[in-house]
Amino acid sequence: MGIPKQVVKLLQSENAYRPISGEALVCGRQTILLDQGSIEEVFSAQPNISNSLLNKWKDPENLDKSTRHGEGSLRDDVFLKTFLDINYNCIDLSDYEGANIIYDLNNPVSEDLKSKFDFIYSGGCLDNIFNPVSLLTNISKMLKPGGRVMHYESFSGVMGTYLLFSPEWFFSYYAINNFTDCKVYVCHQTTPGMTRFGYSTNLFLYQPYFTRSLEPDYFKFAMASAGILYVLIIAEKSAQSSADKFPIQLQYLDEKCEDWRLASKRFDMSGRPLISSEMKESNVAKPFLSDHYHYLGSYY
Repeated sequence: MGIPKQVVKLLQSENAYRPISGEALVCGRQTILLDQGSIEEVFSAQPNISNSLLNKWKDPENLDKSTRHGEGSLRDDVFLKTFLDINYNCIDLSDYEGANIIYDLNNPVSEDLKSKFDFIYSGGCLDNIFNPVSLLTNISKMLKPGGRVMHYESFSGVMGTYLLFSPEWFFSYYAINNFTDCKVYVCHQTTPGMTRFGYSTNLFLYQPYFTRSLEPDYFKFAMASAGILYVLIIAEKSAQSSADKFPIQLQYLDEKCEDWRLASKRFDMSGRPLISSEMKESNVAKPFLSDHYHYLGSYY
């Protein structure tokens, strides 16, 4: 579980849109997957934050000694609290990585955790849990009205994942549960990175409406998406949001179902700006060659 540069860029954008503050929760300790050079790159427009993070690297007490891939990187609490005005909390099944809230999120969340957090981050948790629906509904219940959740999960091409998640899975859930907004992005890594965790991606926005192919060539669609696909989500809860409504998959929607796609109009009017990359490439293939996906830039 970790925080790569793609997540940090979304955190920056979201914090600029509306400051992330108050009680924050991470689902499992997160490895900060940025080296010092990546810190300088991502925070190039915020040199005070960049310098503060680099100075914190000098103190061994600030370094990650608990997560599997964290040797030599900053602790997640140190990293996040440097540029977000938050009180850091971590929830996990046990305290082996130093979580301060011990709870099995396969089970319904307890009353004392409901509506407790202003911001929740789940990075790589859903693909490691047997009951991801329980985790998703628990996250929604733990959020305060007006609170925000961010996900970074594997979509396709990742070896060793317990589960993989489509953009529709997140969009439909937050739509049918009347969240104020949900933006679902897809990050497509098409070339190797400098390290396993340091890579750039093409960036796309998922939308639920698309053009059906009369004679779909599924092999061609799959080959067009060679590489690794991740989903990157930001969703905002409203006072009217629920947590226990479950959508019907797009392919099976009919007049008897609640058409969660209609929420895309509400999401489009939220005022939240789209993330993007100023660097564009020509002839970038959309994932699965589908116009579900709108290209927003490269080297993200």
